[in-house]
Amino acid sequence: MVYDNLDDLFVPSIVFLFASLIFVLFGFLRQGVVNKLSFSLVAGGIILSVICDSYGLINDFYTELPYEKHFIMITYAISQLLVIVGLAKEKIVSVDYFGIK
Repeated sequence: MVYDNLDDLFVPSIVFLFASLIFVLFGFLRQGVVNKLSFSLVAGGIILSVICDSYGLINDFYTELPYEKHFIMITYAISQLLVIVGLAKEKIVSVDYFGIK
């Protein structure tokens, strides 16, 4: 579907995909280490960011989607807001490395 239209942008798209996956991984690794509110806000921001990136990818390389510029800017802004507010509300719950508190 999208692969056929990537052409010379295949490698940059793969690099961006891996960077996005690392963003998702680090966001979800916070579970159980920070308070629930902070984790939920950051996780919501990450999910919105992935939705925003997917919408843009489909719009650019597959088919035109309605209101793409508005949708991408709104979801991107809300995702960044959720991540920043989530990080600001962060409280460490417990850190248990190798059984040592």
